[in-house]
Amino acid sequence: MAASEQLPHGLGAELLRTAREAFTQAFQLTAALGAAVVLITALLATVLLRRVRVGSPLEQQAESLS
Repeated sequence: MAASEQLPHGLGAELLRTAREAFTQAFQLTAALGAAVVLITALLATVLLRRVRVGSPLEQQAESLS
């Protein structure tokens, strides 16, 4: 903002508008990538933990001996 104040009115306003637009686009891209990482992680956890049994290994051994 300080640089835009030192420029003539038309150029300063254009620089400020462009900087705000670039920030908004970068923010949206970062949010989309973060959401994609969370979604992929959730899917991997669901697939990889599908066969994991609840309980300690000792409980599982006791169940298999019964």
